[in-house]
Formats: sequence, C-alpha cells, structure tokens
Amino acid sequence: MTFFFPRQRLAIAVAASLTMAASFSTAAAPHITVTTATTQSDRPLDPNAPAVFSLGKNTYQISVEGIAGDCQAASPENAKFNTPIPLSCQDQTNFELTVRFAGDYGFYYQPETQTIRVKREPKKTASRFKRPLPDIQCHRYQGGPVTLSLGESFADGTQLKEALSGQVVTVKNHSVTLTPASESGGLVLLAPVTAPEPDFTYRNANIYFVMVDRFSNGDPSNDHSYGRRQDKAQNIGTFHGGDLQGVIDKLDYIQALGTDVIWLSPIVEQVHGFVGGGSQGDFPFYAYHGYWSRDFTQVDNNFGDDATLKKLVDEAHQRGLKVFLDAVVNHPGYATLADLQQDGIEVVNDTELPAQWQNWQPGDGQSWHDFHDAIDYKSTNWQQWWGKDWVRAGLPGYDEPGSSDKTLTLAGLPDFKTESSQPVTPPQWLLNNPGTRVKVRDNYTVSDYLLEWQTQWVARFGIDGFRVDTVKHVDGEVWRALKAHASEALKSWRAANNQTGEPFG
Repeated sequence: MTFFFPRQRLAIAVAASLTMAASFSTAAAPHITVTTATTQSDRPLDPNAPAVFSLGKNTYQISVEGIAGDCQAASPENAKFNTPIPLSCQDQTNFELTVRFAGDYGFYYQPETQTIRVKREPKKTASRFKRPLPDIQCHRYQGGPVTLSLGESFADGTQLKEALSGQVVTVKNHSVTLTPASESGGLVLLAPVTAPEPDFTYRNANIYFVMVDRFSNGDPSNDHSYGRRQDKAQNIGTFHGGDLQGVIDKLDYIQALGTDVIWLSPIVEQVHGFVGGGSQGDFPFYAYHGYWSRDFTQVDNNFGDDATLKKLVDEAHQRGLKVFLDAVVNHPGYATLADLQQDGIEVVNDTELPAQWQNWQPGDGQSWHDFHDAIDYKSTNWQQWWGKDWVRAGLPGYDEPGSSDKTLTLAGLPDFKTESSQPVTPPQWLLNNPGTRVKVRDNYTVSDYLLEWQTQWVARFGIDGFRVDTVKHVDGEVWRALKAHASEALKSWRAANNQTGEPFG
C-alpha cells in the first residue's frame, strides 16, 4: 500500500527504456517510482497501458529518465494535463505537476514521439447491488365489509370517519368493521371525526416573506414620496410602488397558500435619496428594500402610514395570520444628498448641484458614484450627523470601524455602538424630523433608544414578532433585551385589545 501525506512535496521518478532487459530487476525495465519521505512505490511503465497512481491535492516534482535515442527537449516549468510533455533522451527531464483534485492519475508513455501524457482516470464505479425480490403474496380485496384491528391507536368509543367513502364508524374492542369505497381497491383511511386542533408553534410555521416595495402597488399616490424618482432606464434600484395597501389587497391570496406568518421587509422611514448602484455606479440605488433606515419610529411614506399598517395587522389577525416586522438594530442608512440637504448637515459644496440636490444626475464621463464629489468627507461638520457617540464611521472625529463582527461597518454603513454604556442624546436633525416619535430620554444608551424604537411597533399595533437582521453583528444581550421588551409590549397590547395568542416570536 502506498501512503501520501498532504502538504508534503512528493517526487515522482519515471524511468523508461525503449528495450526490455530479460531481468526481473525493476531498475532495468521501464518503470515509475513514486517516493515520499517514508515510502516508495514502483510500477512498470508500459507503452500499452498507463501507470496509475492515486494522488492527493498537491504539487509534485516529476523526473523522467532513461529514454533511449537521440532527442533533446527543454523541461517545462509546469506540466498540463492531457498534453504531450517532450522528454530528453539520455538526460533527466524534470518538471512540476500540480494536482488540484485528489484521484487516480495515469502516466501514458509514448515512445514513438518521446513524450509522456498525464490524464485523470475515470472513477471506478461499484458493482450494482441486486436484491432478490421477496416472495410475498399480496392479499387482494374481493369486496364486502372488512374488520380492521386498530390496536391502541384509538380508544373504544371513538368515532372515526373513513376519508374515501365518508362512512363514520365507532371503535369497539379495538377494531372497526366497514366496507371500503368501491374504487379504493380496499384502501381505508381513518381519522377521528372531531380531532382537536394542534397547538400553534412558530417552530414549523409557514412564513411568507413580502419585500413590500416589490410586491403589490395598492396606492399609486405614494409612489414618489420624498421626491424619489425613477431613473428612466431599467429602474433596478428605484422604488417600484409596492406598499402596505398592496399587501392588504393580497391577504386572501397569502392565506390561501397555507401561510401562518407574514414577514414584512423593514417598513420604517428610509433615507430619502440615492447612492451609486453597482461597482461602476450604473444606476441610482434607493432604499426600496428597507435596510437603510433614517427614522425607526415611523412608516416610510412610500409604504403607507400608521392607519394602513393598523388595517393590515387587524385584517391579518382576522384571518388567523401573524405579522412579523424586520428589525434592524445594527446600522442606519447612508448619508444621501437629499437627507443632507433636508437636515442641514453642512458638508456639501452645492455650487454644481441643482436647487434640489436629490435631482442631481451624472453628466458626461460621470457615474452615479460621482455625487460624492460634492461632499466634503473631511469636514468636522459631520458631528452634526449621527455623531461619534452613536456610530462608528470613517469620518472626522468618529471612532474608526473595527475588524470584528460587532465593530465593523457592514457594506460601509455606519455601525451603531449598541455595546456602549454611555448615555446619548438623539441628533438634532432626527428630533426635528417631521412626524418622528423620537424623544430625548434621560440616561438612555444607544441600545436603549433602539430597543424603544423597535418595541413601540409592538405596543402600538400588536406586531406578533420580529425577524432580526444582522444577528451576529449585535451583542446577544441586546437581542435578549429586545425579546423581553417586545414580549411585555405584546402582552399589554393584547390585554388592552381583548386578544390572546402565542408568545412574541
């Protein structure tokens, strides 16, 4: 048996001769030698059959010698599979062979051309296992009533309904007697007439995910909220018009699919403007997906309003459907031209911008990434944005992002300092945001505010659960606190609305 040790460079010595000596010595006959630090294996080299070795993933040094005749060939730096490798007569030919996939490899010596070729051998298939058919005589239903022993499956006195014939029978002495349906071939399917409904559990729930903007447009009047625009091209990264009213319009369809839970993509107010989409900035990329939040306390106008959300939750509950929201706690959205202008963050040179900054479009030779040219990323006025106590970001005065899951900036998004114990105050632009529910709280940390903002959706609307985003990027204590806060909020909401249900999901 030959052993090969991974990550160890192995030397393969191939010795060949055009004439076969009448000796049993492997050194006098064409042969291949595979050598490691601890083992050596020899096989004859036959022009009519390959010498096959099992090779692991590695780089091997190949030496070919003993070729008779008058030939000279330069040794290749790297050998290619299934390509003739010229050999030198009298002298050694040395080259490397890199094996990327473990398997059997054959060395094919061709004396007519003084070459050797390396091929991967086909996998050997195991012989087909054939099992003899058992000698079993099947009973055929000949018609008429049958008596079935039920053992301990159903207690005496239980009424059972046969699904194919509709007959109702009563269990007596652990058995029932009935006549199978005429077209059933004797098949009988029994179930209790009054089977208790199984307790609902989220463990095996059917969850229907709705990307709100891309689902159904129930209210075209809100399609261009906050001055958002189409790009007059493919509209890859623009808002398409889907909203909460569109979800309401499709509730019967969703219910008919056997859905237990509707999971909505984030519906909170998103950044109003765009960033460059794609590596080349080929299109404007808006926050239609919901993961670039601006204000966590109110519904984005493109999706609807509080009244529409309440109607959606109420009508879903009437159909026995739960409603989950997507909770984003790790990061807010990017700084866009639209938001910087609305919030008065003084970091923009607007001399080359239109009156409404969000109407900027790339000129000749520009891409959608080039809106950054108008923004001074070295200005100390970035403290007017979220501020260094709230987020990590590559901005003046802010803490630099880290390299761990908890401190990196995901996709360049500012990273909330959810682990911080320092009391903070919400930025002024957020407190001034029209319609916001953000309020200054004494001694609140970043995570305290985020938990309050997320939990208020449960307290106000009876949201049944959260799907939590970027789990590994937020400390587990924050998630446990969110679960506890939201559970209490749902309990209070149900008590106030005379409802019961499963624990918060």
